[in-house]
Amino acid sequence: MKKYNIAVVGALGNVGTEMLDILEKSELPIRDLLVMDTLQNVGRKILWRGVNHIAVSYTHLTLPTILLV
Repeated sequence: MKKYNIAVVGALGNVGTEMLDILEKSELPIRDLLVMDTLQNVGRKILWRGVNHIAVSYTHLTLPTILLV
């Protein structure tokens, strides 16, 4: 089964946290989750599906490897 690389932009905001909740409850096969937010939130940890993810800022280098944003 194909697995997807997904980025959530604004992951620590209201919409972003709701999106993370929806994705966590879904059965979508996700290989890698990239959580992106503002510079002030870079480095914050987000627990998702039992794994800590570190918030990063948007750069032009991050999006070529992402299927869904």
